[in-house]
Amino acid sequence: MAQPYGPHAAFVAPARRYSDLWRIVLGYLIIEIAWFIAANTLTYFPQEPQPRLTALTALYSFLAITLTTFWVVKNLQHRSPLTLFGPEAEVLPAMVRTTSAVLLLFTVITLIPVWDWEGASLARAPVSWALLLPLALPALLIQTSAEEIMFRGFLQQSLGARFRSPLIWMGLPSILFGLSHYDPYAPFGLTLEHMIWAAVFGLAAADLTARTGGLGAAIGLHLGTNLLSVLVFSGPEPFSGLALINFEDPAYDDPWATEFSAVRLAFEILHLWMTWMACRIALRV
Repeated sequence: MAQPYGPHAAFVAPARRYSDLWRIVLGYLIIEIAWFIAANTLTYFPQEPQPRLTALTALYSFLAITLTTFWVVKNLQHRSPLTLFGPEAEVLPAMVRTTSAVLLLFTVITLIPVWDWEGASLARAPVSWALLLPLALPALLIQTSAEEIMFRGFLQQSLGARFRSPLIWMGLPSILFGLSHYDPYAPFGLTLEHMIWAAVFGLAAADLTARTGGLGAAIGLHLGTNLLSVLVFSGPEPFSGLALINFEDPAYDDPWATEFSAVRLAFEILHLWMTWMACRIALRV
C-alpha cells in the first residue's frame, strides 16, 4: 500500500543531524523576536493614513521572517536554506498548480447564483487597482512564502526529523500558526474564528507539504487564498487598502457574535476542505 506521506521522509532528512529540541525552540524564538521587532518598528514612523502604503509595508515586512529563518537554519542547523523548500525543480510547478486550483475553485463557486452581494462595494476603480498589482503581487508572495518557510519549512522539517508522529510535526506548527493570527484589537468572536481557521489551514498546508515533499504546494495554497482575501475581496483592516471589493461585515461590531461566527466558521472550513481537495487533485497526490 502506498504511503501518502512517503515524500515527507526525504523532505525532513536535511534537518535530522541537528534536530535537537533546543535548536528548534531557540530558532523559533529568534524568528518570532525578529518578526516582532520588524512589525513594531513600522509603528515608530508616523504618517498620514494611507491604506495602500500601510498594507504594502506590512506585507513586505514579512521579509524579516524569511531572512531570519534562513539565518537560523544556516547557523543553528548548519544546512543550506534551500533545503527548506524540498526538491528545487518541483517548487514552482507545485506552487502554480495549487494557486490555479484555488482560483479556479473560487471562480466556479462564485458563479453559483445563490450568493448575497448586498454588502459588497467597489473599493476603487479597476484601473487603479490593476496599476497596483506589480507591487501587490510580489508583496503577497513574500508574505505567504515567509509564513510557509517558517511553519511548514523550519518547524515542520525540524519536528519531523525529531518525531515520527504527525500529531507533533503537523499539529504543533499548525497550532502556533493559528495563535500567530491573534489580533487583540479585533472583536473577540472574529479573532477566535480566524485563529481556529488558520490552525485548520495550517493542517491542510502541512498535509500538502508531507504528500509532495516540498513547500511549493503549501505556498501555492497560501498565495491563492490570500490573493482572494487580500487583493480581490477584503473586510475591514488591515489589508483592505489593496482590495478591489470590500465587504461590510455585520459581525465586526459585535464582540460576542459567537453563534454567527461559529456558523460562518463551519462554512469557511468546508470551503477550505474543498480547496484542499482541489489542490490534491491538481497535484495528483
